Amino acid sequence: RGEGPGEFSGGQLWGLERLRGDSIVVLEYFVPEVTVFGPDGGFVRRFLPEESRFLADGYGSRSRHFWVLDVSPDGWILGGQDDVTSDPVEFVVWDADGTFRGSLGAHPGREAIRQGGDDPRNASPVTFYRSARRAIWGDQILIGTNHRYELRAFGLDGSLARIVRLDRAPRVPTAAHIEAMIEDELSRIPVDETRRRAERRQALLDRPVAEHLPAFNYYRVDALDHLWVFEYEAPGEEVPGWLATVFDPEGRVLGYLEVPEGLSLMEIGEDYILGRVRDELGVETVQLLPFER
Repeated sequence: RGEGPGEFSGGQLWGLERLRGDSIVVLEYFVPEVTVFGPDGGFVRRFLPEESRFLADGYGSRSRHFWVLDVSPDGWILGGQDDVTSDPVEFVVWDADGTFRGSLGAHPGREAIRQGGDDPRNASPVTFYRSARRAIWGDQILIGTNHRYELRAFGLDGSLARIVRLDRAPRVPTAAHIEAMIEDELSRIPVDETRRRAERRQALLDRPVAEHLPAFNYYRVDALDHLWVFEYEAPGEEVPGWLATVFDPEGRVLGYLEVPEGLSLMEIGEDYILGRVRDELGVETVQLLPFER
């Protein structure tokens, strides 16, 4: 923490991305500024991208500015709005120096009941809500929601370049799904706190329910620009491991691969998966797992 070069004023550091020349970009949650460090770990620069519309006035500003979401291997930067407070959400592209390249348009955000204003505390999520998904896929950007199995890829100029779909019928949430979801939520509250558990159960029962279950969980792009789409496991139907459908750079299905349960995915290389695991004492370690394509 600090106010000097290479120091941070208290924002949540949530990501690191590589730039060309072995530089590292540090991403801060809800912060539009970009901080760059060199290969020796030394501070290089910090800049505010053009058209970021930054307003430092608390909750009211968060849906009105763009913060850095991802960085491509070629050095251009993907920014977007907060999808908790904004629906629809807009995504933008900057060059590596923060020059504004253009907007990728508005897209559906997180499904919620909003009671007015930009304060996220006024947004009540819908059970099994849809949410925005995005990823850099080669020289294109995937943007969409998981309400159906349809992946839309956009060029840097905002034009629609490709649509990848799987023919999968939408599933309607059942009473068993809702009850399993509630039981999972209540498992985080001590059993002797009966009043708190009862209040939480009622609050969850009172929430609106989405028309359909999510079609998938999330997606990641690996070192060879293959797309991994991880399956959604409905409450009460969980199985060991996380199943991913793997697509090639042209959008064709190659097959399936199961990632071990409890592995927090960090990177997918050409022949390895890098992930974080936590043991029964909460101690974190990083594991490197080989695989064959």
